Amino acid sequence: EKVRELARVGVLIDAFADPSFCLGIAHCTVANASVPFAGGELQFRSTGDVPALAEVRGQSTNHLGADSTNTSVILDDKVFLKAYRRAEVGTNPDVEMTSFLTRPGYRSIAPLAGSVAHVVEQSTVLAALFAAVGHQGDVFNYTLNHLERYATTMFASQGASAGDSPHALFVAQMHTLGRRIGQMHCVLASADRNDPAFASEELKSADLARWYSAIHFEAHSLLRTVRERRSSLDERPAQAAQNLLVNAELLLARIRELCSGSIAGSKLRHHGNLHLGKVLLDADDFLITGFEGDASLTLEEGSSKDSPLR
Repeated sequence: EKVRELARVGVLIDAFADPSFCLGIAHCTVANASVPFAGGELQFRSTGDVPALAEVRGQSTNHLGADSTNTSVILDDKVFLKAYRRAEVGTNPDVEMTSFLTRPGYRSIAPLAGSVAHVVEQSTVLAALFAAVGHQGDVFNYTLNHLERYATTMFASQGASAGDSPHALFVAQMHTLGRRIGQMHCVLASADRNDPAFASEELKSADLARWYSAIHFEAHSLLRTVRERRSSLDERPAQAAQNLLVNAELLLARIRELCSGSIAGSKLRHHGNLHLGKVLLDADDFLITGFEGDASLTLEEGSSKDSPLR
């Protein structure tokens, strides 16, 4: 973008488009440097878990482009540099969760190499560095491509069978993905009780009330949408929609019943923003990325004798 200051004319560019700037971040992180900046200091911190970080020489930089939240650059095909375009004061869940999962050796994430934070009274994470892991794209697009190929094959064969088990590989891969997600939550569930950021918390009645409100709201929204669109549906889905609407009160009553009992369980940390776009296909395995949300998950350890959720 062209800029002017009086008679001087120049060009304004994103600093991350400059390979030397990205290389400087990597080198400062290796050195655990601290730089005075804007009333505080920039703290570059290496985890020591990614030896390749010290090997980066800036021989190649691959800019993956910018979205609404991040700018991403791959350095020498070894390190993935991620700058957060929506920096917030406090703990960054992407850095915090990846660091926690890396320590016990969970392998379905890219290990955290380091981070850059601006520290005044509180810390604001500006960027993080991870090990660069080769992959074949995200699972959302992989799924769409699989369904498109299957549909094309069906049309080409005029409705004949496209194969004995056209989805066998895909189903096997989804089983693997399920295991990886389960393993991630097992690691999170094993957090030390003395770690306040990750220790599980007792499930309280307020949690159940909050979940009931959320489910009740979603159910009402769904019923309203069905009611509004029923006239535009074909015969069979229109009949199914009518059956749902006729039994709407039973559905809402069942939700109330399920949320009225007590549950003996605990809450634990989880991804917070997990969807297929955040999962990358790595050969026949998967890489989970983008820990940029934060929430709690119920881990049911048992239910009270009179609970309808037993």
